[in-house]
Amino acid sequence: MAEIDDKILGELRERLQDITLRANRLQDWVDLEFYVHKLVNSFSRLHEEVRRVAGPMRPVNPAPFDSGRWATFYSLWQNCETVDLVDLEEKEKFLNFLKQPLATGPGADPDLQLAAWVTDLQQKGAQIRGAMANMNPTGVVDGCDEFDKSLKRRVYAHRQRVIAEMKVLASRTSELHDRIVASIPSQPGN
Repeated sequence: MAEIDDKILGELRERLQDITLRANRLQDWVDLEFYVHKLVNSFSRLHEEVRRVAGPMRPVNPAPFDSGRWATFYSLWQNCETVDLVDLEEKEKFLNFLKQPLATGPGADPDLQLAAWVTDLQQKGAQIRGAMANMNPTGVVDGCDEFDKSLKRRVYAHRQRVIAEMKVLASRTSELHDRIVASIPSQPGN
């Protein structure tokens, strides 16, 4: 059997390492999506309830925000803040492959914005918690609207990133396959 020279073998190893890193990054994105989805689901219950009570008109009428409503809002927010937002924060700390830069191509930069986004959500959450503690209907409505906008922007960006990484991973895998096939020395009689 003919051998592949060391230069080609080194190149193939580099390509395989790039593909492995990209596959691991894609797995991180998929893992993260589970936690983001949990937060979106739990927060949407609070946001829908707040919008239903506040109504579509501004300024917010404080009358519908009675003690029973505040208890409901607080309970729904507690689930978001103490479970889902904490889980997202903890998960973000362990997404090591997303924090590693790639050599080239779309998504080559590490997603440093992810940690900043989680911090931003925590700050927006503190505003919601403060508005609830002060029984400030306008603050709750505005805080929930801002939190919702941040979630929606990130979910969209997340999906775009996953799509881009999948495309690049598929392309790189195909390129590796083609390079391997091209690198195999021809055998006599083939």
